[in-house]
Amino acid sequence: LGEEARLIEVALALVEGERIVDRWSSLADPGIPVPPGVSALTGIRTEDLAGAPSPAEAAREALRRAGDRRLVAWNAPFDAGLLGRALGGPVEALDAIDVAQVLLPEMPEFNLPGLARRLGLPPAGHRALSDCEAGVAVLAAALRRARGAGLEEDLRILGEVYAGQGWPWLDWIRARAPRPEEKAVRGKDAAPGAGAR
Repeated sequence: LGEEARLIEVALALVEGERIVDRWSSLADPGIPVPPGVSALTGIRTEDLAGAPSPAEAAREALRRAGDRRLVAWNAPFDAGLLGRALGGPVEALDAIDVAQVLLPEMPEFNLPGLARRLGLPPAGHRALSDCEAGVAVLAAALRRARGAGLEEDLRILGEVYAGQGWPWLDWIRARAPRPEEKAVRGKDAAPGAGAR
């Protein structure tokens, strides 16, 4: 996180299961000009921030809206670092890249725009809310691919391997990896050849 980096936009996509149930975003005015490179990337110009809340106000509102949910971000050290800088203290967030690397080990890159493109999803737009939405879509697609490849057992084993080690994604993996008895019931009820191509 460069010394000059400041929060100029923050967004949340609140997720239940794999579905977005609420969205929120806000610009933030750090009181300094937006660098030309950032404007070129995001489309946000210094004049767009006039009247926006301060970074601290926007960050506090984001955390208020998140409530007790875990924060997840693509390249979390950067995003959480911006929030922490705005608030004057550390902000914890899970890095979605960690789980993408587990679920999509064959991918040559793990940046959000690259993964969205490779998975045939709408591109991330280098804006806070569109990046949130793209991140949710990429993780959901990665999970579907893992299930389609018959990796449910791998996900369950991964959860067991990391049990007791404090891996922050453990609860997320466990919630999405069916227990062996659930897999057996689903397999019994499935149409013959349903998984064949």
